[in-house]
Amino acid sequence: MGCSWVIFAGTFMTFLAQTGHSQDVTGSSWKPAQVGSTCQIVYSAAPCPQHVCSCPPCPACVCQCYKDNVTTPVTPRPTQGVCTQDGTDLLSVAGGCDVLYKSGVRVNGVYTIDPDGGGQIEVYCDMERDGGGWTVIQKRQDGHMEFFRDWDAYKRGFGDPQEFWIGLEHIHRLTKARQTDLHVTVADSGGTEKFARYRGFKVDGEDTNYTLRLGLYLEGSAGDSLEYHRDMPFSTPDRDNDGSASNCAEDVKGAWWFKDCHTSDLNGEYHGGPSKSINWYSFSGDNVPLARAEMRLRPSDF
Repeated sequence: MGCSWVIFAGTFMTFLAQTGHSQDVTGSSWKPAQVGSTCQIVYSAAPCPQHVCSCPPCPACVCQCYKDNVTTPVTPRPTQGVCTQDGTDLLSVAGGCDVLYKSGVRVNGVYTIDPDGGGQIEVYCDMERDGGGWTVIQKRQDGHMEFFRDWDAYKRGFGDPQEFWIGLEHIHRLTKARQTDLHVTVADSGGTEKFARYRGFKVDGEDTNYTLRLGLYLEGSAGDSLEYHRDMPFSTPDRDNDGSASNCAEDVKGAWWFKDCHTSDLNGEYHGGPSKSINWYSFSGDNVPLARAEMRLRPSDF
């Protein structure tokens, strides 16, 4: 029973397989769900007793309590949550990937969070690199996903866990209340990887056309190619908010916080040419098309 994900209406949706055996959570003969070493989801009848859920190596673990000698399959009643390291079922939705990490989650993948009390969203959490607890907001790696999209798509989000844009509204919600670090990773087709890190990254609301508030450049081997875009609103082919006489988003077949036009554009056309592709100018001093890019966020006080 494997895990798979799709993007629907701008959020990650988890397909939950209809398998397992369940009864009402009563009695005393409960035991942990048995799972294999592959990525699996198990279910839980609510309320799930503490210390009985065996958390599989799968993101967004949903526990299923099993009773001894129960063999009749029934329709599961899933309760979204994650299992902490001690096996307890955390039924409340966490505020972010950083909270999940501090609760003991160490597996990369799609999790449900509510960063500001405004409703649940599904995000991809990186729990391994650079200390873990990161929310990935953008990812490019092979060009299979089309990034030349309109305003509504960039507002809501699109893609799959391999290539995606999380959505401007979600980025706004993730950054509006807490000081946030941005970590950018870029790589060329030869495998050379570099990074840039910022403190105080923030995206304002739609009433400002999701204006970029950059904060402070901290460090990075890739150099700072976002400074040029400071305080610029976001632009898409159908919503031209840049400072150029032309439509930068239309010209470069992407969407970004364009000025006139850009020194970086991680949403450009995949291998679309020197100035119309994924690029980060200070990576090598010119607009060399890049093969991979990723943006991730984490509270600065993590």
